[in-house]
Amino acid sequence: MYEMMKREKCMPDETVYNQLLLGCIKYEDYKRAWGTFEHMRYEIAQIGVKTMTIMINLCTIEDKVEKALGLVDEMILNKQPITDVTFNSLINACAHRKGYFDEAFSLLAKMEMAGFKPDYYTYNTLLYACAKNKNLEMARLIFNKITESKDKDMMRLDASSFTNLFYVYSSHLRATNTLTRKQAIERMVEKGESIRVVSPQDLAELNAKPQTKPSSILGMFEQLSREHDDETIQHPLVNDTGSNPGKKALDLVKRTEPTQLIRAEVSPPSFNQIVPVDHSSVLEEAKQIYSFYLSIANTLPSSVDYKINSRELVSQSNTKKATRRVLNAYLSILVNCGDFDNAWNFYCLEYDRLGCKRDGFTLEIALNLANATRDVNMAWIVWSQFREWRLLVEKAIQPQKDLDAFVKLKSFESIDSELDSKFTAIGRILNKQSKAAQTNTVDIKKWFALPSANSKISYSVRESIRSSLGCNKTQEYQVYRQMILLLARNDHLRTSLRLLYDLKHNIIDHSFASFNINDFKTIYVRAAQLGDLRAKSKFLKLCKPDQRESLIAENKKYLNFKWGTKNKGFYIGPKNAEDMISQYEEDIEGEAASTQ
Repeated sequence: MYEMMKREKCMPDETVYNQLLLGCIKYEDYKRAWGTFEHMRYEIAQIGVKTMTIMINLCTIEDKVEKALGLVDEMILNKQPITDVTFNSLINACAHRKGYFDEAFSLLAKMEMAGFKPDYYTYNTLLYACAKNKNLEMARLIFNKITESKDKDMMRLDASSFTNLFYVYSSHLRATNTLTRKQAIERMVEKGESIRVVSPQDLAELNAKPQTKPSSILGMFEQLSREHDDETIQHPLVNDTGSNPGKKALDLVKRTEPTQLIRAEVSPPSFNQIVPVDHSSVLEEAKQIYSFYLSIANTLPSSVDYKINSRELVSQSNTKKATRRVLNAYLSILVNCGDFDNAWNFYCLEYDRLGCKRDGFTLEIALNLANATRDVNMAWIVWSQFREWRLLVEKAIQPQKDLDAFVKLKSFESIDSELDSKFTAIGRILNKQSKAAQTNTVDIKKWFALPSANSKISYSVRESIRSSLGCNKTQEYQVYRQMILLLARNDHLRTSLRLLYDLKHNIIDHSFASFNINDFKTIYVRAAQLGDLRAKSKFLKLCKPDQRESLIAENKKYLNFKWGTKNKGFYIGPKNAEDMISQYEEDIEGEAASTQ
């Protein structure tokens, strides 16, 4: 249409250009958006406030805070009024960049001085900034300000408020240390059985047994309701040094019946001045906020979990009690604070109980849980769900595509069965459980969010759909990396190398010319410790840097030598890498094909 207007010599106005800019941003064609914006400078004498605000939002997406502030300076120079929308866009840009936390709150003060009243969107953005900067104290103050406000039209809680707040709690303290091999073995022996997907029937049996601490996430909430006054979470895997169980950081109103959690009027939580200082108190406070969230979830403003585009390729309206973004954020708290058993029960049960579907972000957190506990069997269960779900996503967004290569990417536990048992005790224990993941099948269509079937859509639209579901190129790389590193840490080197090869060559629309060798250095380190020269050779062949990366690494090495500083990165010289690769010329792809 725009080209037609130009042929007819019809001069587009600023409204037309704004629509073009919004279209470029929607389909992630940012280079064209900036080109259109620069073209507008010549076509239009002075660009309006709305256009400048759109470009400031684009700066937020591209993480270009300095450029956003430069656009504001240009608006001030042109004596253009800065609106509340522009202020919100600027605060959003600063919130997404570390190092601009103070600037975000400075803009909030300027916004109020200019006569604009911050709304719930402004404070939700500041909560996100608190999560980015791990500032729980400021997040609690903001949460209190929202709940204490009498103007419910301008200041209200929604799903984003709780999502951002939970991520503040998740990042407040450093995550609990990964279990050592000895601790992982002791945990397996104590549990007495391999990990499996928990069903509601299992939950009923567990809750029927007398116990001193909750054995499930639902039992945890019920016990919280009954024994809130004297209950303190304790977990053997959490370091509680310095905690004061007699002192509460947060108090909620008392509830006598757990069934009244949703129906009863529950007051917002009020915080004391004490900020949680250990994982136990973080869990205690987060649990009670989660209970408060469940009590008001039905009354929160209607929202959509993920907005894709006008075609509504993924429609997840909030007609239920909770959204998966909130559940994902709370699940990350359980994992990072070391409440591992409740985290697994939450992953298996809570989403279905609240009518939510899992996504790629949920799976990444579940793999993080498997990493924290060194539970390879749990990782294979989650991984098999991830592979089946990804296949269904691809079938929906490009049904005409030949997915044979994608289908063959299945579990490779058997590859390591002979090798792993030679090295470690944990390898022998895990190999006895190698078939357990096959018995933990779930209905992927019921468990996970899927897009509507569409054909003949462009790559940018497909990637937008994947981004909304948590399986775009960056997210898929992170999921693969989690699984590969877990396998490498537990001496499943051949399988980790096979998955690394698949990540590089066999993922639809997501090809990687090269990897950052530091992301997967665990494979090389474990191969060196075990004396596996073949694995080292294959790793260097897959992660061989290109010429540009080699030049950068050599320059860093030279500068570190010149200034006497320590090289923090993992680096292998090109000559050493070539010598090691040449020892084993066989192609990893051919060897992997022979195992199938």
